[in-house]
Amino acid sequence: MTQWLRDCERRLNDTFPGIPPSLFIASGMAVVSVLAIILPALYMLEGADRQYLRSLFGITWTKFLAAEGTTALGLVSSPVASIVSAVVTVAIELALQGFRRATAAWKANLIKVFYVIAVVNAVVYGSVFTRLFLHTIHSETSELQSKLAGDNSTIKDLNRTLYLKRHNATFSDPAFQNAMGVLQAFTVWRKALGADAKCHILITQPSGDHRDTLTAFYGVLMTAGVMGANCPNGDLQNIGLNPLQAEQEEQKGVIPGVAVIHIPLDAPGSEALFVSLSNLFQSKRSYMLPGSTSEQVVWIQLPADIVWNSDLFERPAH
Repeated sequence: MTQWLRDCERRLNDTFPGIPPSLFIASGMAVVSVLAIILPALYMLEGADRQYLRSLFGITWTKFLAAEGTTALGLVSSPVASIVSAVVTVAIELALQGFRRATAAWKANLIKVFYVIAVVNAVVYGSVFTRLFLHTIHSETSELQSKLAGDNSTIKDLNRTLYLKRHNATFSDPAFQNAMGVLQAFTVWRKALGADAKCHILITQPSGDHRDTLTAFYGVLMTAGVMGANCPNGDLQNIGLNPLQAEQEEQKGVIPGVAVIHIPLDAPGSEALFVSLSNLFQSKRSYMLPGSTSEQVVWIQLPADIVWNSDLFERPAH
């Protein structure tokens, strides 16, 4: 290592006589040290962190150009003026000292001049850029903190609203009106059947993964229906079908977006029940029921994409 440094020093002396080799070596070591610190740190950053850092540098660069001039010309003009000044200085030296004396050490003098220009511009522009970069970090951090505070306030308000809705019914909400509509429809159906009539409410839905919307829909329809009609709920196995037959029947005749309501033609209150439910969600009437039973039965066959009419008509466009 020592021999390599001596060789470098000798070559620098031969190439740039009059300039201490330690000046180049110290400058090179400073650059290598800075890169050795910065590059590993940049490499260890995650993708989002790198993107954010690039964004900060981009914002700072825009501010930097604006501070030096409206375009990059303002940034370039000062170093160009420095270089032109150096060339003019060398020319004056040639005129004052004579060509032979001035050219004896022209290379060393020119290197010194350009070295000073580089150091001065690096210090000046580096200081300006560093100040702007720190200011950018501060302003961006303040903006993020302000946005985070606003988001936290919004989340707090939404949680409060959700808490109130969990414990207090809002009569104007479509959800409340849908539940009351189902309750009223099945209450009227029970009156048509008679207080002592045996009945069953069968509600089926497609097998497989269900959307949250379907699960919520099924829960409201089943709960309010059972409460209104005072009838137990079930599936096709409650009217004599075995599991395989029930699964096959549940898949027949499913209509996307439309619930098929199966009620025998001569069943008491069947037309009123169908009309009331069709006012709440898209429905189609069927007069056939698989299997046989002596009870009054309504089978509501739900598709995977069923929604309430209130949801269907008020859904915002995407």
